[in-house]
Order: sequence, then C-alpha cells, then structure tokens
Amino acid sequence: CFLTALVPAAYTQSFLTNGLVAYYPFNGNANDENGNGNNCTVYGATLTTNRFGISNSAYYFNGGNSIKTSSSSLGAFQSNFTATAWCYFIGGIGDNSPRLIGKTAYYGWEIFTPGTGSSRAFAWFIGTAYLQTPKVFSENRWYSVGLVVENGVGSIYVDGSLQCSASIGNTLSYPNLFTIGNDSNNGADNWGGGIDDVRLYDRALSSNDIANLYAFESAPPNLPNLQNAIALIGSNATFEVSSTGLGTFTYQWYYTNSNPLAVAGGYAQTFSSFVVGAVVTNGGFGYSAAPGVRFSGGGGSGVLGFTTVSNGSVTAISITNAGFGYSAPPAVVMDPPSGLIVGATNSTLTVSNVGPASLGSYWVVVSNTYGSVTSSVANITLLYPPSVAVPPLSQSLALRGTTTLSVTAAGTPPFTYQWTLAGTNLPAATNSTLVISNFSLGQVGSYAVAVSSPYGSVTSGSAQVWMLPSLTAPFKGSVDLWGQPVTLAVGAVGTGDLLYQWYFNGLFIPGATSNSFSLGAIQFTNAGLYSVVVSSALGSVTNLPYQVVVNPANVNLGTCPMIYITGTVGYVYAIQSTTDLSNTNSWVTVTNLTLGASSQIWADTATDTSKEANPRKFYRVTAGQ
Repeated sequence: CFLTALVPAAYTQSFLTNGLVAYYPFNGNANDENGNGNNCTVYGATLTTNRFGISNSAYYFNGGNSIKTSSSSLGAFQSNFTATAWCYFIGGIGDNSPRLIGKTAYYGWEIFTPGTGSSRAFAWFIGTAYLQTPKVFSENRWYSVGLVVENGVGSIYVDGSLQCSASIGNTLSYPNLFTIGNDSNNGADNWGGGIDDVRLYDRALSSNDIANLYAFESAPPNLPNLQNAIALIGSNATFEVSSTGLGTFTYQWYYTNSNPLAVAGGYAQTFSSFVVGAVVTNGGFGYSAAPGVRFSGGGGSGVLGFTTVSNGSVTAISITNAGFGYSAPPAVVMDPPSGLIVGATNSTLTVSNVGPASLGSYWVVVSNTYGSVTSSVANITLLYPPSVAVPPLSQSLALRGTTTLSVTAAGTPPFTYQWTLAGTNLPAATNSTLVISNFSLGQVGSYAVAVSSPYGSVTSGSAQVWMLPSLTAPFKGSVDLWGQPVTLAVGAVGTGDLLYQWYFNGLFIPGATSNSFSLGAIQFTNAGLYSVVVSSALGSVTNLPYQVVVNPANVNLGTCPMIYITGTVGYVYAIQSTTDLSNTNSWVTVTNLTLGASSQIWADTATDTSKEANPRKFYRVTAGQ
C-alpha cells in the first residue's frame, strides 16, 4: 500500500475569499497574496518555520521587529471588519503587552496579549473600548486569533471558538498604517515569537466562518505526491490516500492507459454478407462509459452497434444494423478508455491481476463541501518473475572437446543460476554460461539450468549434449608375417549405436563392418593402406589410412651360415644368398624350404667357413617358388 495526504484546494468564491482585503501567508516574503497590492515591508523580522514545520513560511520577531504597510485600501474598513492571525508567543522576549497586529493611533484597533509568566490572555482595543478574554493561554504554542467587529459589537475568537464580546461604544477611525509585531504609535509593546497567515476582511465573518477558517488553516496546506506502486505481474496493486480537512470527503479515481492492451478489442461475425454479431476478445480497462464502436473494411457498409461496460471493462458488443455487402468480417475498432474508473470511489484503489493492460497514469480527486483537489499522478511498475528467453541448445561434441552452454533470462533482475546434469546440481556452475571442457562419456547427458530472482524461479528445458563418434584407440598400421592370421582393430566411443566400415587402398571392403577386421592367412596381396570410418546418427570420424606390411618371415641372423626362421607351417620359403650386396641381381636361390614348425633352423652345410679363401656370404628369406 502507498500512503499520501491530500487537502482541499483553496476555495473559490467562498467564506475564505469573500471580502478578503489582504492576505499574508509569509511564503518567503511579506507580500499580499490576495492580489490587492497591499505588500508589507519587513523591519528586522526573520523567516522561520510555520506551525506545520515548513521552513521560510512564518516570521519570527525578537522584540522591536515589525512588518508594516501603508495602503489606502486598508483604511477603507467601515463599521464591520475581521482580522485573523496565527501567533506563537515566547515569554521573556517582548514587552508585557506584546502587540500582535493592529491599526492604532486615535481610535484605531489592535490585538495584543497582556500578562506575564507562562500564561497570556488575548485582548483588544477598539477605539477606547477594551476587551480581554477570561481564559488564559500557554506560551510556546501556536494559536489562531480572530477579531470580528459587527454592528458596533467586537468579539475575540481563539482557535475557532468565541471567547468574549463587547460593545465598541464609540466611532472608529482607520489610519492607513497597518503593523504586525509592535505598536505603530509609540514603538513599544514589542512581540516576541512567531506570526503567520494574517488575513484582513472588510466584512464580519460569522461564527461558522471563523470555525471553518480555523479548521481549514489547521490542515497542512501541502499536497504530498501520490506514490508509484510496484507489483508482481498477476498480483494486486493498491493506492491509498488519507485526507485531512473539513467535512466529509468523496473520492473519484482516474486512469489513463499507456498500453494498447487497455483498449478493448473484438472481432465481427458475418453471414450471407451481413454482420450478425461481434465478440469481445479483450475487455480493456478503465472504461467509465461505454466506448463507441466502429466497423472497418470487409467490403461492405452500414453496420452499426453499441458496447456494454461493467466494472470498467467492455463486456459485450451489440449489433443494431447488420449492414450489407460484406465479403469478409470487418475489423472492430473501439474507443480507448475515457479516464474515470467506474465504482472507484473509496480512499483506496486496488488494481487486480496487474499486467501490461494495467500500465498507465493513476490519480484521485478528493472533494468536500468547499472544493476539491487532484493528487499527483502515479504509475504501476510491473515486476516480472524470471523466464527463459533463450534456452540452452542441444549439441554434439567430440571426445576431449570443449563447448559452452548458455541461457538468456527475461524478467526483473537480479538473477541467479544453477546448472544441472541429469537433475543433479553441478558444483560451481552458477553463471548464465556453462563451459564443458575435456569432454568425456561421464559428461554426456541432459543439461538444464534453474534461473531464480527475488520474484520467483524457472527451470529451462533440457539441452542434450551428445558425443560424436570419437577414436579412443586409432588403428596405426601393422607389420605381419605371410600366411599368419591378422586382426586389424580400432577403438571408438560415441552416443548411440556406432557403425564401422573398413577400406583397403581407399576401396570399400564388403562385410568389414565391425570395430575389427580379420584376415585368416595374410598374403602379400593384402599389404597396403587400411582405413576405417566410424559413424552414428550424429556424424562420423575417419581413421586415417595406415600401412599394413607383409613380411615373408622373421629372420634372426648370426655370424655363422645359420638362419633362424619364424614363419607359417607348410609354407615354402626360398633361401637366397649373395657375395655382393651391391649387386641386386646377384642373389641366387640356395634352397626352397617348407617349414615343418613355426620356428626352424637352416644351416648352409655346403659352405666351409673355415677356409679363408671362401668369399663372405649374405642370406635372405623370401617366398618360395
């Protein structure tokens, strides 16, 4: 709720202004704000706070100070007049009979406060007549004092109540000099304290006028601003005013929308080229009376209708003339709200289920018997719970890769974030972005983020992070023995089912569709470049081609003509020798050997190594003929 104070505006053509000759509210100066030009000159008095605590809105007198004016209009009072003022007497500063206001010198008049100590009476001289209140009043507080002269009788009022009356008994004269704060005749009777809101009337105010004036001037003459409302969308916003012043108050709230959603909308229904009805799709807000409705387009003409309003919203559209010639339903256009909120006549205004259609300017007019005042304009600021404007997006990532998930939040900040994987909070994952690095199978899954603010929370939809087919143990080639069984293999991981396809020298190998490819007895024709493509629904990865080398056998050589052969049982191997390694054509077959075991020794028994004349021989093993 938001609280502000409202007071009635200055009344026009009422007891306040009727017969008012001079008015000194002392709002920073001693000018006559009634507009009659009876401005005063200040002699030593200083501005101070008034009875409401408002600075520079009253004058302070420290004994010997005064405020004076000489004006012919102030001497035009006849037998009836009224003088009122507010005063704050401070003991020990002025004289024993300090003078408040007056026009003395030869049968003039004045209001003063005779007495000593902490109590004072209010008294006046009118001509030679003297009157003093029987009641005494305390120092150091503000009082409203009034002198009323009517048909030869003078009366003193204090705080709106009659204190005493007496006959004047002689003819008054009215010198032009009007003084506030001391005796204009002899410079004595100096006032000590504050004086404010001096009024002079050339008529006698009635006792009711005096009471109403006191009540009016007792209320603060300021209008604090109506405070803006802050509300969460979908909740209620309340404005409240507390009024002080006279009589019984009435209230009327107003609203002017600043959002098109506050304007009612609807659509028309046609049948056989006639407009047969209209449906309200948005009742709008703030309608004080039924808005006009127009029908535009559709190819026809002549349709007429009227709207019905309830609780500030349009509830129905009635067709009074169906028109003719409509090939399509015409657009329905309704006038915007008029401003006055129907039924909003309390000191509080509650706007229910606030939303964009509720945005606009709000104010209230407070009225009583004497007039009305309009508050300042206030607005509603909407707070929005968090929502996900841009959710994190699913993506695929290779093994040991890096990526970033991000979310964009909407609503009223500040926001906080918490990322989860498969519903479990991720430590330190509290930013709007989440970096996934060195990606592994343990990080595959469903990611989401909870966005929170002081006004609520929301969890994003899931973003799936999949693993692309990735090589964990790539095939890097091999060296194999002729006729031996050989298996080529690759290691891979990825999301979903993985598919494999092996290639030999760039050509598709039929049936080679697993993570391994076997050759029962590798031949020299199987030597070459092998590669494999691993794929899934997400993509593929290619193991680059690597060489498979086929050797006839493994051979261990020594310093004597003896060879250790490891090969394939039953395969025929040719053992060749040469004495000149520089001549590639010098190799000759010594023998063809069929292996009877996987490892076998062959010795060149035909060569006598003990004869130094024999040349040095070199041996090699190749496939047999």
